[in-house]
Amino acid sequence: PAAKAPAATDADGAAPARRRTGVAGQLELIERGLAIVPGYAPGWLLVGELAQSGEMTYEQKKYWANHLQKLCGRKYPDFSMVVLKPMIQTVEDTDKQNDLWNACFVFFSRRKDLAAEIRMAQGAMWDKAGDDRKAGQCYEDVVERFVNDGPFVLEALKRTEAKLRDMGRGKYVCRLYAAVWAKCAKPSRGRPEWRKQSNWYRVGSLLSQRLANDREAAKAKRVQEEIDKVAGGRR
Repeated sequence: PAAKAPAATDADGAAPARRRTGVAGQLELIERGLAIVPGYAPGWLLVGELAQSGEMTYEQKKYWANHLQKLCGRKYPDFSMVVLKPMIQTVEDTDKQNDLWNACFVFFSRRKDLAAEIRMAQGAMWDKAGDDRKAGQCYEDVVERFVNDGPFVLEALKRTEAKLRDMGRGKYVCRLYAAVWAKCAKPSRGRPEWRKQSNWYRVGSLLSQRLANDREAAKAKRVQEEIDKVAGGRR
C-alpha cells in the first residue's frame, strides 16, 4: 500500500492547532502579531474596524478593550481612545456599553480631556436611549469636574441646558450658567484675543445672552461689561 503523507507539524515538531476562521481567526492572528510588536498601530486599527463593523461580540470587545489599555493605554492614551471609542460605541446593550465607558473613565482619569470626552460620549449614549436624566447627569459631571480644563465644558453646558428645557425646567438655565461662570478661572494675563478664548469669557458671554433672552437686561448688561473689561485688560 502507498505510504501516507506525514502529518504537518510546527517548527518544534508538534502538530499545529487548528486555526479558527472568521473574525475569531482574524483576531487571533492580530493578537499574535501584537504580542511581538505591541505598538503596531495598523494592528490595533484593524481591531477597531472589526468592532465598528459589528462583527465582534461584546465579550470580544470587552477583552480587546482591556488588552489595549494594558498594552498601550498608559503610553499612548490618545491613540488608545481612537481605537476604543468606536469599539465601545457599537456595543448595542446600553448598560454593558455604560460599564465599558465607566471603566475607561477610571483608566483615563488623569487625562482630563479624555475623561471629559468619555463622559460626553456616555451622555450621547443615554440621549440615544431616551434617558434624559442620565444624559443630563453625564453632561453635568463634565461641567462640575472639568470647568477649567478645556473648551468641552461649553458643549456640556449647552447639552445640559437642552435637557433642562426638555424637562420643562427652563427657568433654571440662567442659574446654571451663573453657577458655572462663578467657577471659571478669570484670565489675568495674555492678549485680549487670548482672553476671549477662555472658558470664563465664553461662559460669561453665554450667560449674558441667556439673561437678555429672559428679559433680565440689567443683569445681562452687568455681565457683559465685566467680561468686556477683563478682555480689554482692565481689572
